[in-house]
Amino acid sequence: MNFRTILILGALSAFGPLAIDFYLPAFPAMAQAFGTDENHVQMTLAAYFLGLSIGQLLYGPVADRFGRRVPLLAGVGLFTLASVACAYAPNLEWLIGARFIQALGGCAGMVISRAVVSDKCDAVGSAKVFSQLMLVMGLAPILAPLLGGLLVNTTGWQSIFLALTGFSALAGLAVAMGLPESMPAHMPRQPLSGALRQYGRLLADPIFLGHALTGGIAIAGMFAYIAGSPFIFIKLYGVAAEHFGWLFGINAAGFILVAQVNARLLAKRGPTFLLARAVW
Repeated sequence: MNFRTILILGALSAFGPLAIDFYLPAFPAMAQAFGTDENHVQMTLAAYFLGLSIGQLLYGPVADRFGRRVPLLAGVGLFTLASVACAYAPNLEWLIGARFIQALGGCAGMVISRAVVSDKCDAVGSAKVFSQLMLVMGLAPILAPLLGGLLVNTTGWQSIFLALTGFSALAGLAVAMGLPESMPAHMPRQPLSGALRQYGRLLADPIFLGHALTGGIAIAGMFAYIAGSPFIFIKLYGVAAEHFGWLFGINAAGFILVAQVNARLLAKRGPTFLLARAVW
């Protein structure tokens, strides 16, 4: 897989971290702008997570039925439009709804970018590419809160969503011009009606459940930190919004570092061996 493809896939995978981490420093400012408290502003994050969860269930079957490019371009376009709606939200309820739609579009890049890797690589090769993608997308959680804090203090929280609009539009252009269809021509197009049966088989597979629960529990802890950290650091401890990103970026730097170590270890040990020991 060439560098250009990895760069595009990394940008698509970064939709989630950007849409989540970019506006975290703006939570206190948004609470003040909408005349509410931090608990209600956190609902915009919960709405995004809900859309992310639902969307991931949809894009897999859709990508297996219609190929990778069409659903990917549709999802990126939806994310772009929803980002504009977030920027010009007249009230918090509007913003919550727009964030839900934004997540439905954004998770296309997260899901289908992994399908593209699976189309082109075997199991071990896929794990190595995912480690390389982490290097690309891992910069997002480091840079996004820093830039978000700067934008909040200079041009207001709305500019964060306008920046997301520009980023997603460029990503869509990159997909249209530089990412050909990766689904093999000989692969049968799966009907959407069989998606529920496929999910049923997965839920009955103990190996899949073990891996899914391992990743899910780890991500749940990370999301709890993401949701609570802006108010803990900025409001409780008085950290300036533009400095919040430095604290948040330490975690992201750890992701990048360990992902590169993981890529090297995979050459000697398989994914299952490493996962079993990393969990402990």
